[in-house]
Amino acid sequence: MIGLRELQTRFDERLLRVAVIGQFKRGKSTLLNALLGAPLLPTGVTPVTALPTFIGAGRQDRVRIAFSDGKPSIETVDTAAIPRCWNATFSEAQNPRNRLAVETSP
Repeated sequence: MIGLRELQTRFDERLLRVAVIGQFKRGKSTLLNALLGAPLLPTGVTPVTALPTFIGAGRQDRVRIAFSDGKPSIETVDTAAIPRCWNATFSEAQNPRNRLAVETSP
């Protein structure tokens, strides 16, 4: 267990991580979209996000998707394209059992 000083250091260094976890279809992506102020993460009637998703602070909206098999990363700063990019790589429908080898750790 970490102490308050270490927690403050992590916060000051922007190393604080908050996990949003829960059962399927309980609104995790909807909550994160509300906190982000834009519909960047895909939401739907059926479960959409099939892989762990990591979000960090930045000066502009941007998505970077890395692959563990050596394929070049996908990156875009086009806010309108971000949901399509997420859906194409993080959804079970488009990437069953992570056949695209999306890197699932930051």
